[in-house]
Amino acid sequence: MLFHEPRFPPEAETWDELYIVPLQDLHIGDPRFREDVFQAIKAWLLEAPNRYAIINGDLFNVALKRSVSSVYEDTMNPREQLRYGRKLFEGLQGRILSATTGNHEERITKETSIDIMEEFAAWLGCVYDPAGVCLKLKFGKDSRHSNPMVYALYHTHGASSAQLIGGKALSMERLIQSIPLADVVVTGHTHAKIAFKDRVLVPDLRWNKLEYHERTCVNGSALLDWGGYAERKGYRPSALGPAHIRLIGKRKEVTVTI
Repeated sequence: MLFHEPRFPPEAETWDELYIVPLQDLHIGDPRFREDVFQAIKAWLLEAPNRYAIINGDLFNVALKRSVSSVYEDTMNPREQLRYGRKLFEGLQGRILSATTGNHEERITKETSIDIMEEFAAWLGCVYDPAGVCLKLKFGKDSRHSNPMVYALYHTHGASSAQLIGGKALSMERLIQSIPLADVVVTGHTHAKIAFKDRVLVPDLRWNKLEYHERTCVNGSALLDWGGYAERKGYRPSALGPAHIRLIGKRKEVTVTI
């Protein structure tokens, strides 16, 4: 896991809110990839200075001859997918805070040791860790104490073989038991839009008491229409598009639009 504090522009102290959009499970190269949806997300991100994204794996479909995905169905080979991904993400440099990898990109790493997500993150100019990233997000100003608001956001691609929504939510529940305590936890992989909150008790050793800490858990969907592998396996169609995570700059508050 990598810990990182992004440097926002000086005007970030005046922001009333900060938006984080997880870009994950695009599966560029799959014939069902919805580029039009991605372009709408990209345009939305660039409309305002307080909108940022994280990359959470499976940007590329990476069908190999020994992989589950069919190499004969992809619209482009992995090299072409990487080049096309750079074309799609051109202009988002500086708006991507961090990146992780997914199980699809890991196919190339296992075969060759080459990590294409590491290369892609270097091209974007963002920090990268294949397993997960914890971000310290500081912006706005607390209305009570005039200090910046600070949030911790952890993201990782995730892993699950669940097919039903309840099973996918359960895999998120299991994951948060073993990762750092954060205000927001973001996962992907299961192609399902899910968001829920919980609270944990944290000892305050300075004042000898217990404090509640609220967590917001978010799983984003894919940018794929239904068919092919999903149809053959009997998987249900997934809702399109990422979640929009909204962090408030005057008080500790997280809302999610899915």
